[in-house]
Amino acid sequence: RSSEERGTMTPGAASATTKDSGGAVLSAILLMLVIGPSNFVLYKLLFSALGGQSAFFGMQGVNFLYVVYGGAVLGVLRHRRSFAAMDALPRYPFAVMALLDCLGGLFAALGAASTPGQLQTLLNQSLVPTTMAASFFFLKTRYHSRKCLGALVILFGAVVVIAGDHQGVDPTTTNDERLAAVLTYWASNVPMALSSVYKESHFLDAEVDVMYLTQQVSIYQFFFGFLLMPFQTVPGVATSRGVSLQFVARDFLRQSLAFFTHPFSGTSLLLLCYVLANFVLNTTGLFVVKRGGAALSAIAYSILWPCSTLAFAFPFLGPYREPLRRSTLVGLALVFVGFGVYELDEFFLHAKKKKHSPPAAAAAKGAAVVPSEADPLRSPAGDLPLLPKEEEEEEEETVAIKYAAGRTAK
Repeated sequence: RSSEERGTMTPGAASATTKDSGGAVLSAILLMLVIGPSNFVLYKLLFSALGGQSAFFGMQGVNFLYVVYGGAVLGVLRHRRSFAAMDALPRYPFAVMALLDCLGGLFAALGAASTPGQLQTLLNQSLVPTTMAASFFFLKTRYHSRKCLGALVILFGAVVVIAGDHQGVDPTTTNDERLAAVLTYWASNVPMALSSVYKESHFLDAEVDVMYLTQQVSIYQFFFGFLLMPFQTVPGVATSRGVSLQFVARDFLRQSLAFFTHPFSGTSLLLLCYVLANFVLNTTGLFVVKRGGAALSAIAYSILWPCSTLAFAFPFLGPYREPLRRSTLVGLALVFVGFGVYELDEFFLHAKKKKHSPPAAAAAKGAAVVPSEADPLRSPAGDLPLLPKEEEEEEEETVAIKYAAGRTAK
């Protein structure tokens, strides 16, 4: 979600690539490929059913259920181990992340109803170049030329799908209204990228459990959402003429009452199913990264998002079915090529590190020389680098951005 919904992850969690049985990792990947397309489709169905005038309720409903689901999981974890050190951490970094995530979730929600689902899955991939740009300006991160080229190709693919002909996708909106919605949805990548960069800069050296981080941010995010309610009233974004603040408040109360009185019908059921699918997808994705390695996770997501894009063309979606258009296919191909170039750069980077980092040299630096089969550049514990510190940090930045590319739709 936001950072979390794309999969909240601390650098420590990203680097802990301990080996697990191949069957468990394979099962997790298969679950991702089943749940993933459902996640994106459910998100689009939810906000299309709610309509632009109820986007605020949709966003807050997702935030609320994430607090509930995350709280249940964290409650179980608290019975198994202590979180005292994490509870003693300052609260303001969680609050800042929550505000940025909430802005990202709001922009996505406001544009979701009128943004075709096929575009949503492709526009989400713009998070990669956006995060790279934010890391460059705020963290002074430097990237190899092939990685920059891959990000530019991904960005160009997103521009192609935005500029494409989407007439007939939603007959209730004009072209100008649809373009405004698409640009609003696309803009959600900016605060989400800033949140990822802020997370890395403030939690890089902190041992923060991923579920704890998700839960704390979700709580703040839910309350910040009410402060952002006025955005729903802006004309030309969620609705063509805008709505009054009183209407947004009344609609929120009406939808909330319907949710609590009839949770298993209509949009209430869609909301429950979407957040559950989103939560399972993110948790499963974290498991694959932790037990199978970042490279295996990237492969899973590179299969997942094209499948999610094409899923909107399935006939069983009925009135919500979206015909495949040439601009969508061209954009999909460009984004796929861009990720290929992006991953190819990392392949060369790993090969170079392996060549210039023999075991003896690593041992001289005081690191454990027992490479993991999941990631030959790291120890089984995932926290003892076989490389100099500056090279390890570059590797972890790559993992963080790559995982963000698998962001879910919220």
